[in-house]
Amino acid sequence: MDQAPIALFLHDMTGQIVEINRRTLENYGYTEDEIIGLKASDIDVDFIEREDEGAFWDQLNHQGQMDFQAQHKRKDDSFFPVSISLSAIELQGQKFILALAEDITERVQAECALRASEEKFRALFETMSEGVVYQNAEGKITSANPAAERLLGLSLEQMQGKTSLDPRWKAVDQHGQDLPGEQHAAMIALRTGEKVENYLQGIYIPERDAYVWIIVNAVPQFKAGSDSPYQVYATFVDITE
Repeated sequence: MDQAPIALFLHDMTGQIVEINRRTLENYGYTEDEIIGLKASDIDVDFIEREDEGAFWDQLNHQGQMDFQAQHKRKDDSFFPVSISLSAIELQGQKFILALAEDITERVQAECALRASEEKFRALFETMSEGVVYQNAEGKITSANPAAERLLGLSLEQMQGKTSLDPRWKAVDQHGQDLPGEQHAAMIALRTGEKVENYLQGIYIPERDAYVWIIVNAVPQFKAGSDSPYQVYATFVDITE
């Protein structure tokens, strides 16, 4: 038990702590004499709020194992998140509950930071004036922001699944000549694996019966260890005026 990298508790079938390991003392701030004899409800916020603790232990004994996340309380009354794994075991003919409590503070903080970052990205994605379109490795559109919907005259639902090869675009180059789908900025970036910058092209918008001229920047994206892009995103701005 003392070599385990996470806190371990041995409870009797009433939830009372009968043995712990060294990491438990480090994580919770108790001495061994202070923590032996406490109950799970003394350190686990969920147990504090649970009305029928006895029924919980009976259920665990019946199921054999439970896994969940909880908030645990240190001796100084501060709290930290843990991932709990409970197992009903038998030692020398007597039943016990073995609890593994992994401190997941860093994981939770990382998840919170990721959510905050995603929210910031989503806000930027949805409010920026430049159009943004994501296409997968086959060139199919998977996502687009509201600006792209306005500039291209299509809803995201209408765009999803379309490729640069779709005749609907009626794309032309800067000289007004037909521009094959393979020569669109995003498709070049997917094919070469390199950025395409300041690419000028015209896109026909049926609803306006007119061409919109856009400057496109396409950036291929790679997964770790791969030489081929798994998707490309293109940003573009309307320069028609």
